[in-house]
Amino acid sequence: MPTSQKDLPIGIVVTLSSGLSFGGIDLAAPVSFYLFNPRPESIQYNYPTRGTVIQTFDGGYVDDFGEGLVDIVVSGHTGWGQGVVMDGFMAFLTFRELVIRLFHQLRAAQAAAGLPIENVKMYWVDTLNVCVYEVYPISLMTQKNRQRPLLYQYTLRMTGIKSYGVADAIGGFLT
Repeated sequence: MPTSQKDLPIGIVVTLSSGLSFGGIDLAAPVSFYLFNPRPESIQYNYPTRGTVIQTFDGGYVDDFGEGLVDIVVSGHTGWGQGVVMDGFMAFLTFRELVIRLFHQLRAAQAAAGLPIENVKMYWVDTLNVCVYEVYPISLMTQKNRQRPLLYQYTLRMTGIKSYGVADAIGGFLT
């Protein structure tokens, strides 16, 4: 029997580090999180490589720099209120507040206090595809249209700064 995908959550977590570590582990505390309910309709991972093809008279060669940063594009809607903790409008506001405002406000507050902005991190946690990335939000596009008038639709584009392995994704990456 195949593994059920029904209860595998997908979400975003914003953490704030004190700058201290214990045994090589950063002591970061979650500040806020957002669980996608319903889950995104589309999740795209683009895994680029960093190489340049050089053409020569005799053929060519590749100047290879290895793996690039993953580009993550997520799109869907926040629901409209049947069976979820909050209605679609409140979920939309919470999502937008976390991704655009809170993350950048915390980083600005760190800078104003003379602390590294890297103390504030955002993580993309996708248990459906068993991956965790430290991400930076590139853009959030929101939309309403006549075909789906009750739904707040979104497209979030992020860059994966650091990837955590499968064991980290299953066992907890913030411990």
